[in-house]
Amino acid sequence: MKNEERKRMSKKIKSVCIVGGGSSGWMTAATFATQFPKMDVTIIESPDFPILGVGESTLGGIKHWTSLIGLEDKDFLTETNGSYKLSIKFTDWLGKNTGGFHYPFGEFQRPIEQVGQNDWWFLKGNKGGLDSNSFARCHYPIAAVAENNKMSDDSTGKTPGFSFVQDVAFHFDATAFGQYLKKTICLPKGIKLINSTVKKVNINDDGVESLLLENEQKLTADLYIDCTGFKSLLLEGALGVKFNSIDNLIPNNKAWATHIPYTDKNRQLEPFTNCTALNNGWAWNIPLWSRIGAGYAYSNKYISDDEALEEFKEHIRTKYEEIPVEDLEFKPITMRNGIHEKTWEKNVVAIGLSSGFIEPLESTGLMTTYEWLLSLIYTLRKGFVNQWDRDSFNYALKNIYYGHANFVAMHYALSSRDDTPYWQDVTERVRIDPTVNNSLNYETDMGENLELLYYATSAHKYHQFREGNAGFQCISAGMNYSPIDAKVHRALGILKKFDPELHCDRLQDLYKETQKKYIHYAMSCPSLHEYLSRSIHEEKDDYTFVGTQDQVPQEIYDQMPERIKRKVQKVKPTKQKWKERPKGFVTYE
Repeated sequence: MKNEERKRMSKKIKSVCIVGGGSSGWMTAATFATQFPKMDVTIIESPDFPILGVGESTLGGIKHWTSLIGLEDKDFLTETNGSYKLSIKFTDWLGKNTGGFHYPFGEFQRPIEQVGQNDWWFLKGNKGGLDSNSFARCHYPIAAVAENNKMSDDSTGKTPGFSFVQDVAFHFDATAFGQYLKKTICLPKGIKLINSTVKKVNINDDGVESLLLENEQKLTADLYIDCTGFKSLLLEGALGVKFNSIDNLIPNNKAWATHIPYTDKNRQLEPFTNCTALNNGWAWNIPLWSRIGAGYAYSNKYISDDEALEEFKEHIRTKYEEIPVEDLEFKPITMRNGIHEKTWEKNVVAIGLSSGFIEPLESTGLMTTYEWLLSLIYTLRKGFVNQWDRDSFNYALKNIYYGHANFVAMHYALSSRDDTPYWQDVTERVRIDPTVNNSLNYETDMGENLELLYYATSAHKYHQFREGNAGFQCISAGMNYSPIDAKVHRALGILKKFDPELHCDRLQDLYKETQKKYIHYAMSCPSLHEYLSRSIHEEKDDYTFVGTQDQVPQEIYDQMPERIKRKVQKVKPTKQKWKERPKGFVTYE
């Protein structure tokens, strides 16, 4: 290999250009600003391309990243309409009106050391009487807190297995989050901002040679970060990296999104994302501090956009009877499920949607952004980058991506819904067959990430579920997909002179007491609204009013603290206009 070729492939990264100013762009910029303060970093934020701005739900790992860049919860949650998230709830995934179950955050806990992961299934299969959420309630102490709309920061140690500093996640306005990072971290720490649009991408053998902007400015950098969303301007558009669709596994490619006002905030502000199965997809419900983010993810193969909108509106009417649906604004979204063949090609790295996407179920959108960033800074801390670094980065992230995709696809595979053509199709898509494209082991060896394969092996080879992914266990229990045949275990126990009836009686008493204990603790916790009012969105900041009582909407007035009500009654009104402030607080000015 010639010296100049070796030099070109292995080089130090001294300058970075980030293209795209959405949440992924500013998260990338904030990461570089805090982790590589001496690096020359420029971000291009285009006024010509609107930010998608739908991602409002995260997973627990985000605390690792916020801690890395020095973010305090209170500082950014107050500016991004934020709240806390303890769990994900799945409603009607077994069938219409079947209720819901939780996938709480944290680690699996045994009520006592002698109880294993199959005992709940043994009791359910031999005596019944366990609802779909009791597995989570018995083995994840935080589940009862989430289920009852309460909040715990684990300061008392009453929720073993759940660490507030590591496992809690957020609901927030992703667009506002990006702008918060821009104003408080990126620009103050020297990130250079250019408000313009890329007009032309010049390429050479090394990748991107330069960028020509609409303002005729020409930019060069050692490394280019593509944060241009589904457009993937640099990775796919300029370098031609192939995009591998996973529509064969997950067909949902469209969505409608809207914002719903609170009518009973103390009840409706929940510490979980609720995912409700509908006729042709599923609807999300994400409670932020001052409003609820709602949407309907579906596939236009089974229903038209207009029909989906009507179905979504009917869902809102049913869930929020007091909300005039005609007054809501609905935003159409087109999604692209899949990942590029490479995430890092030559001198371009894609972060966020420009790298890949899995539909919103399980909130993996922002998760892949910060996971990709953690891997990127690990690589860049070496001081130079060679082909091994790019190859290992691509292999690992592709592996992670398909692990997430398989996990999401598994929700459909385990569902027993068959009431519409949509559900009849999506429940049959996931395969364990290397001869078909829908197979879980296609393209890359997923190893232990292939929870469905591991689960199948456990059930059919070992006749027990020995260990596995925490989320997988909760989803399986909620979907009534048992890893064991309880009657087979019962027969084996009798053969070994084991008394199944006595074992079931002991388990029943133990689980009853365990759930009672955790529910009792949950009832002692404040509601999420009360907790946030005290610790994050302090009451003194909640409302700023200039007006009199008869000019304040009744639902807003009823939620005010008494001290604010007194002020409202005394102050003389000025202008006649209500509006929502950037913080999300309703203000009369």
